[in-house]
Amino acid sequence: MSANSPSLLILKLPKELGGLEADLRSQFLATEAASRADGSAGWNETFTTTSAAIAAARLPEEGMNEVAASATDGAAWPPFTGTFPLSGRAAPAPDGVVLTGR
Repeated sequence: MSANSPSLLILKLPKELGGLEADLRSQFLATEAASRADGSAGWNETFTTTSAAIAAARLPEEGMNEVAASATDGAAWPPFTGTFPLSGRAAPAPDGVVLTGR
């Protein structure tokens, strides 16, 4: 997949890496449309792009350069997937919900 091809996988990717760096509303609308067409596509797009974004946001610049350099077939970023454990909790409260965790 090329960074120049239309792809949900480059929505969250920064422009300097060949992505679209789409705003949050655009990301949600695109994922919603994909999910309406095929629920599995929306599910996979959400986890694939979010996992890559979380990892990339924590890399130093040298790490970003190393990962970006490993991309193949003209892609701006290599295929990436995974999930991260959710550590937050929501509990009902008299005025709404209390959120804890990260």
